[in-house]
Amino acid sequence: MAHLAVYYKEKDETRKAELKKQFDEEHVPTTLGYFQKLASGNNCRGGWLYGPRPTYADFAVYLTLTRLQPEAVERFTALVRLKNSVEKLPNIAKWIAEHPQTGI
Repeated sequence: MAHLAVYYKEKDETRKAELKKQFDEEHVPTTLGYFQKLASGNNCRGGWLYGPRPTYADFAVYLTLTRLQPEAVERFTALVRLKNSVEKLPNIAKWIAEHPQTGI
């Protein structure tokens, strides 16, 4: 995530575009691949990273997934299941339904 800090602090738009491309093409797939292994290693019991119930880690990964472009995530099937599992939790589903998308 230090790469994002460099990206946001960069003033030169050309360099900023290069950093974004590097982040999208190198760092995102590497990080999602790691999370995919974790989710797959749990045999996606209930769609969670560890064990049969959601943990803090599931919510942390979920928040990361929601901030990425959908096409960056779609090939990581265990992560798509995790995202869907979080969004199906009753209180989360209610919150999503009641709050507009902000684009942040």
